[in-house]
Amino acid sequence: MRKTLYLFTLFLFISPLVSAMQSMGGFGSGPSGAPSNFFGTGAQGQKSKVIMKPAVRYAIEKFDVAIGHKTITPDVLSTLDWKNVHVVGGSVSGELEAAGTPIIYDVFYGVMRKGKMIDRDYGGNNKTLLWSESETKVVGSAMDGSAGASFMDMGGFRALAGGFYLSREYEMKDLVQLQSNLANFNALPANVRNSVAPPLAVGATLNGKRGKYNVKIYGPWIGGDMNLEIGSGVKGQGLLKLMYGWYRAKGTWPDHSFKDSSKAYGGEATAGITAQLTQKFNVSADVGIKYFKVKNGSLKIAQSNVFDAFRGGSFKSYSVSLGGNVKL
Repeated sequence: MRKTLYLFTLFLFISPLVSAMQSMGGFGSGPSGAPSNFFGTGAQGQKSKVIMKPAVRYAIEKFDVAIGHKTITPDVLSTLDWKNVHVVGGSVSGELEAAGTPIIYDVFYGVMRKGKMIDRDYGGNNKTLLWSESETKVVGSAMDGSAGASFMDMGGFRALAGGFYLSREYEMKDLVQLQSNLANFNALPANVRNSVAPPLAVGATLNGKRGKYNVKIYGPWIGGDMNLEIGSGVKGQGLLKLMYGWYRAKGTWPDHSFKDSSKAYGGEATAGITAQLTQKFNVSADVGIKYFKVKNGSLKIAQSNVFDAFRGGSFKSYSVSLGGNVKL
């Protein structure tokens, strides 16, 4: 999947150059860098084939999941809570034409600059009898990809459908123990207690890498975009996607590894403003939110006494982008 996205990104950079030698058009802009009247008409009456919008994107993200047991106590053994993870990167979005059909696209890659992950472990059902709470620093990478086609045009509004891909690779390091309760740890069933390490003393630290959790969510989406004329050379845009897909994740810790599988549903909304500078170039600013609810699912692990159930979670991303649209 990663190689496919790299090739798709390369295609998005190359196709505008090829198209530029075939057509030169006017100027317009829609969400994700798309023109308000599909591809517009240039001075010579030719349709532009490609709208490309390079941008810098900054996001603050939150993500949490839980794992536990299907039939024995505790039903939730551990929660992993990534808080205020800052992601900085670049994106390329826009619109191109394929067989006469407008195709919108958006590819993003970024790195996690700072953030933290809180790991809480419980000895009782319903997240009771907390016996360990630790905090680690978070670094890693983020990648998003989306493409869709318009299947209905109603002037300023278009109905769209397509597919999406989201990837997050979290790497935890430099652990600090925040809470520790040996009595609650001893309340665990013997087979579970014998399979996990007891809590560290409060204030204890473990430097270096402490684990990885790699997440992928992918599937179809349906939605629409619209444009609003604000003033001379200034337009507002909006884009809404409703998503449903597959959740796959792999966790790797010093003493065990596991794989989570489930379904996820959610959506993405962006709103922006575009100001025209020249016939072929404008500047734009966008804000966006992306949300997924991850359902309960399955978990595979060699050490079955540790945990055997994936208890779902959620993902939230709040972003702002600054860029410029180029019409070729």
